Amino acid sequence: MAVVRAASPGSMVAGKYQVERVLAHGGMSVVVAARHAALDKAVAIKFLVLPPDFDRDEAVTRFLREARTAAKIESDHVCRVFDVGIEDDTPFMVMEHLEGLDLEVELEARGRLPVDEAVDIAMQALEGVGAAHALGVVHRDLKPGNLFLAARADGVRRVKIVDFGISKVEGREAKLTDTQGSFGTPSYMSPEQIKNTKKTDLRTDIWAVGAILYEMVTGRPPFEGETSGEILAAVLEGTPPPVRSLAPHVPEALEAAIHRCLRRDRDQRFASAAALAEALAPFAPAPGPGSERLLLAGAAPRAPSSAAIRVREPEVTRMASEPDVRTSVTAWTASPPRTSRLAVRAIVGTALVAVLLVGALSWRAWTARGGTVTGVSAASIPPPAAPSAAIAEPPDEPSPPSSASAVAVTPAASSAEPAPPPMAKHNSPKAAVVAKPTTAPAPRPAARKAKDLLRDSY
Repeated sequence: MAVVRAASPGSMVAGKYQVERVLAHGGMSVVVAARHAALDKAVAIKFLVLPPDFDRDEAVTRFLREARTAAKIESDHVCRVFDVGIEDDTPFMVMEHLEGLDLEVELEARGRLPVDEAVDIAMQALEGVGAAHALGVVHRDLKPGNLFLAARADGVRRVKIVDFGISKVEGREAKLTDTQGSFGTPSYMSPEQIKNTKKTDLRTDIWAVGAILYEMVTGRPPFEGETSGEILAAVLEGTPPPVRSLAPHVPEALEAAIHRCLRRDRDQRFASAAALAEALAPFAPAPGPGSERLLLAGAAPRAPSSAAIRVREPEVTRMASEPDVRTSVTAWTASPPRTSRLAVRAIVGTALVAVLLVGALSWRAWTARGGTVTGVSAASIPPPAAPSAAIAEPPDEPSPPSSASAVAVTPAASSAEPAPPPMAKHNSPKAAVVAKPTTAPAPRPAARKAKDLLRDSY
């Protein structure tokens, strides 16, 4: 047979995959371990093997279509498909190579699982189921044998759904019903799937997950029989024993969720994988460093979405590299208040008063001494840029100095840096105490002009 040649160890598939050994052989498929020759990457290749009486054209079309569909499903809980093609007239698909065992083997060895472990496996499977449903793909053959417990290097096992959608083709394998119009495994098939495969939808997979969870916590499938026909009849007409009658340790709410999955009326089942995951979440183990449980959107407890993280990350980056808006506001409010700015204006006005007084005194000295000004130099006139001397408050009763020495006080006092006085100190500058001439007072118009300038500066 062509499939035997393609699956033989040492054979090259598609000119790039070298077959190493046979992993499994079933009634309709052969799975081999192979290696990508160029990338030196381990892969698994599944070849479709058809019985002579099977509709080959339809089977090949379904196989290739479902392989392409599985390749589009983005989930860590679905076995990835890398390639698909036909070798020696035999369809094949290239998948990721997994190490471990399937849930069917696990249950055969252990009988039943602890509640938290069973729920954890179910929720991981729901991740893959939900991703497939988002693309409009219904598995229709979910069962313990198609849930692979893949071992990781850190010892944590990750649930991988295998044979995604291939059940539509592999409907005549050992455990499947031999009715041409129905495909699936009797113990996990929903009533609508038994009656008419074309009427199945995502709630068919919800039934199957409920049946698997029932078996994990009780140690037996919900519907049993000696033959496939008996099992199918039980699914259509019977009632599964209550979960707690077989496993009293199971919480009542979990029992209710499992039986809701197994309602014959699919409208009464959970409407989506996310809804079922939400009901199971309270019984799952708390996520830890090694946990593989990822909740679906809408399930509780909900982890932050990628959109909420993206929203927060730019804020963290901006705060680390740019001034925070709150920091900028704090810096602004810490600047001098308006009263201090007005004080600066008052200082400038006072300086102008001092300049005018110097001019007035110089004019008086010049006229009194025949036009010669003594004791007054450029240094005696305070520069406008350093008016701090005008801020200093003179004593209330100063002794009358000479005109020259009175003006010379300004530069000496300008070296000090006193704190700005209250605004009231600048409303009535005591310029008259700087000099009180005995012969003629300083011109009053000049003083009034200085007050006008001071008032305008506010």
